[in-house]
Amino acid sequence: MFRVLVVLVVACALSGCDKLTAPFTASTDRIGKAFPVSEEVQLGMSKLLASVAGDDKETRSLQEQYGRLLQVRALTCTAASGIGRFDTPSDIRKKIQDGSCFREQDAQLVDWVGLRRVSVLLGKPPLYPRVELHARQALPAEKNKGAGTVGIVTSAESNVALLKSGSGTFNAVRLPDGKPIQTFTVANNSRPGFSLSPNGRVLAAPSDTSPGLRLIEVETGIAVWSTDKYQSLVTWLASLNALVLIQSSQGQQTVIVDALNGKETIYPLAEKRATWALALPGDENRRLVGGVGSVAVMAHVREPDGALSATQVAFWRLARSLSSSSSPFLMDNGKKAYYFDARNLAWIDLASGEQGFWETSALHLTHGYAKLDETSILLASSAPGTYTSQGKMVDVQQRTVAPVPGYQPGDGILLPLTPRSGYMRYGAVTTIGGDDVEAGPPEDLQKAIAAAQLETQLAKLAPAAPAPDSVQVVAPLLTHVPQDAQVAVVGVYEAKGRARGAEAGRALNVVRVNVMPASTSLVLVLSSYEPVRWVIQNSGRKISAILISGYHPSEALGAGTAPILKIGSTFAYKMESAEYEKLKKDVRRYVSNPVRSFQGSYTGQDFSVSGF
Repeated sequence: MFRVLVVLVVACALSGCDKLTAPFTASTDRIGKAFPVSEEVQLGMSKLLASVAGDDKETRSLQEQYGRLLQVRALTCTAASGIGRFDTPSDIRKKIQDGSCFREQDAQLVDWVGLRRVSVLLGKPPLYPRVELHARQALPAEKNKGAGTVGIVTSAESNVALLKSGSGTFNAVRLPDGKPIQTFTVANNSRPGFSLSPNGRVLAAPSDTSPGLRLIEVETGIAVWSTDKYQSLVTWLASLNALVLIQSSQGQQTVIVDALNGKETIYPLAEKRATWALALPGDENRRLVGGVGSVAVMAHVREPDGALSATQVAFWRLARSLSSSSSPFLMDNGKKAYYFDARNLAWIDLASGEQGFWETSALHLTHGYAKLDETSILLASSAPGTYTSQGKMVDVQQRTVAPVPGYQPGDGILLPLTPRSGYMRYGAVTTIGGDDVEAGPPEDLQKAIAAAQLETQLAKLAPAAPAPDSVQVVAPLLTHVPQDAQVAVVGVYEAKGRARGAEAGRALNVVRVNVMPASTSLVLVLSSYEPVRWVIQNSGRKISAILISGYHPSEALGAGTAPILKIGSTFAYKMESAEYEKLKKDVRRYVSNPVRSFQGSYTGQDFSVSGF
């Protein structure tokens, strides 16, 4: 026996052990040794197996699938190379000079591993089980206080929410106490298309470079699957291990993708491209899917042979075009869907297909909304010519509208928690609430609308006032502004990063204005053509007023107690322009103080107003 061992050692030293073992080693293993899978594949597979640790059956299944994919990789890339039984890894490398096929196969393995990691996460229970929200509650201050909360993304079946900040970060928190979960950065979180999985464990986010999609594990903030093949997610089908996605390629076809194997199937929707979906009660795999002009009920199943299928059960053209800046929501236990067009609240009965709308624009109910329960919607309204908001409660079942006495304008912007019930208000403090909102005496909604429309018509019949340029303004409209107050103008045509195209609509994009400390008070004039969400980040300076002027409606956040007024439709982003001179005339109607500074650019994102 000793002599045999000596002979083997000498043979290995002279000719290499690979030569001796090659006939007894599977070709897949020898090819894998010659062209090892990438570190990205190995690391991803290690994390995938770690995520199912303790589940022996799932571990074996994943290992078997991975082994079959390695065999496909080996056979695909060596089919034309004539790999023999006695070929060592070194011989194989000599026969295959170009490793591009292996790199392409590794990219497919990365994709498969990522999708399987998503599948495992979707199969887990909610990160925090869902409980209904009732009384209003303040969330703890964020780490990046200077940026502030400007939006929210929630999940359907968990108490997880992502707070969007103006600085490009997401703060994952537990509702309603705001317990921190994770903080991570997304290059441009003002873009549309963010969606949380029903269990609150996975975030779908547009890629930093468009087009593309990333699925991020909420607990770690790490992307588990990145793809440039798809650009957005329409809906999660967690119980089927499937996703409905929009392709990035020309045509942007809607498809259903199997997270178990990556196979995709064309989605049989009458409209080629969907933009939103709502889970319907009673069937976890039935969705209401739609775009800006149509809606369909879709059923999804996994067939006995494992294939996925989707069926269109019902389809309607919407009588009103859905506003791209709002999200539809279900009411009356899923029997009706409600949405806003550009100005009014519309609905569709999902049993009969009957549609209708109320001209809520007459009541100026276009400044934020949130579903509170199955019959009640909280809306923010304002009087003409001002951005001082008031709360209104609409009961869609009783068809009434009522004032909300406890609604404070200084509490900030109103946002829904779609796809669940509840609201968020973000301002100096971010608050979360549910159905515990007290309303005053209700009145018939249609009568209230008719009265408001009559008032508008009577105002039009009143004698027209002389044009501002033809009269001498004796006193400014704002009498509380100190004589030494400084007037600063910030103007843009649009916010930086504004989405383009027909589907983008007129969404509000953020422009931040940092106000530096100073002993004198400030009048801030904000001007834009496109709608802008002006986020004021004040370092302690007294702001006497904020005057907003623009072609399209904008809003301001962070004004504190300062009044916010809309002064006209003029927009100016160049000092040497007729529009700027017109804007200064508009400002003089409200304050006698001269304009002391101007900052402007075609696209803008951040400005600073110093203590001049």
